[in-house]
Amino acid sequence: MRALALVMLVAGCTDSGLDDDRAYRRLVDRFDTYDQCIADTTLPSCYQTLVLCANKRVMIDLENRPLDGTYELDGNLVSAHVEGDLIVFDLEKQSSAQMPGRHPWELATPSFYGCDVE
Repeated sequence: MRALALVMLVAGCTDSGLDDDRAYRRLVDRFDTYDQCIADTTLPSCYQTLVLCANKRVMIDLENRPLDGTYELDGNLVSAHVEGDLIVFDLEKQSSAQMPGRHPWELATPSFYGCDVE
């Protein structure tokens, strides 16, 4: 009976959030390289960002307009709810059909995540 209860407990659970804060970035589509981007003084940021906080907060900045929301984790899939939209991000593939772009997402180590800011 204990084994059955354990199987039911494990099968019925999904992860609520990541164990630590995690950030992803990718180069803005109109540039081929980072050097090309920093040479262009009209763009305030060279990267689009996706930050997943351990407290289930998500921050997305695709157009120099940060958006906040919450997410749930189910295996490798993050389901983020941001301003009424659902964005699914695959942690293993580091991709999302709702955030298309020509550059791949990469794990980043920013100096400031923003996860502890309310």
